[in-house]
Amino acid sequence: MGGNYDSPGVCRRCGRSVDGDEQYCSQCEVELEEEHIEDTGEEGEDLSPPVRSLRRLVIQLALLLAFTGLIAFRIPSVISAFEDDQPIRKGTYATDAETDQCIENLWKVSRMLEDGILPDKTMVCPASGKPYIVLEDPANTTVYCPDPQAHGLKEIRVSRMFPCPEVVE
Repeated sequence: MGGNYDSPGVCRRCGRSVDGDEQYCSQCEVELEEEHIEDTGEEGEDLSPPVRSLRRLVIQLALLLAFTGLIAFRIPSVISAFEDDQPIRKGTYATDAETDQCIENLWKVSRMLEDGILPDKTMVCPASGKPYIVLEDPANTTVYCPDPQAHGLKEIRVSRMFPCPEVVE
């Protein structure tokens, strides 16, 4: 493009024929006008190329920060997925018949939780005669012995996430 077309009746830019004393054909006139139009942003403000690249850089950095925060938030759960589970208890416990029956009841509760069933008030701790305590939240359902002190323990529980009864001395 940009040849030397200075003869009358010929476009000065591309060499096409033009009408009368015009210097440019209609296509070249449009292209020349478009070269003079400045780029505008979404709201109509003028955005020069450095401003657009700065805006793009800010958006990219914001996205990078958001994804980095999300990854940092999930790191503990990823690490715990690769750790070996600790045994529920170490050594042996000398338990009485009522405690053994309570733990057996919690094994039954564990099977019920797997089937999506909650224990009713008729299932009671053999030591206290009280119904088991059920705590539900969106992530898990946990069932506790109502009176672990009657067994000489701090806590006996089972949950949907940890289906093996846990004993805390």
